[in-house]
Amino acid sequence: MSENRNGSEQQLASLIIDCNTAVGDGRNWEPKERVVNYDPETLLRYSAEAGIQRSCIMPTRNVLGASAIFYREENRRIARLCNKYPDKFIGFAVHNPQAEAGTLRQVLIEEVRSMGLKGLRTDGHPTREVLDVVAELNIPVMYYPNLIGFY
Repeated sequence: MSENRNGSEQQLASLIIDCNTAVGDGRNWEPKERVVNYDPETLLRYSAEAGIQRSCIMPTRNVLGASAIFYREENRRIARLCNKYPDKFIGFAVHNPQAEAGTLRQVLIEEVRSMGLKGLRTDGHPTREVLDVVAELNIPVMYYPNLIGFY
């Protein structure tokens, strides 16, 4: 409980956000790698059952390796899902900074400003190009360092 401006008490509600959710076809991050398909409708159902109000969604790891075309297409799919479910999904783009060097800045600016994506997950070590553009756009960047082992 907290007191509002009028001096009366009000109940504060917590917003539960899953900030790392993959959607679509790709590879998982498990030690025994496998191809997966994470369906957005299933995600919505599981989230509701768990009391999660919003999910930051992003494409899965790239099945095809470091393909810029794969991520650009999948990022458009993520933006469409966020437009379809604006109260449920927050979209993150995914890019490989090494494979997309020199082109990443312009692509990410378009994805954020025109498509409404709200953050970036890198599928590769962040580069100066990545860090400069996320600072310019004022968006978060999610990065997985090279995995040494699972705990």
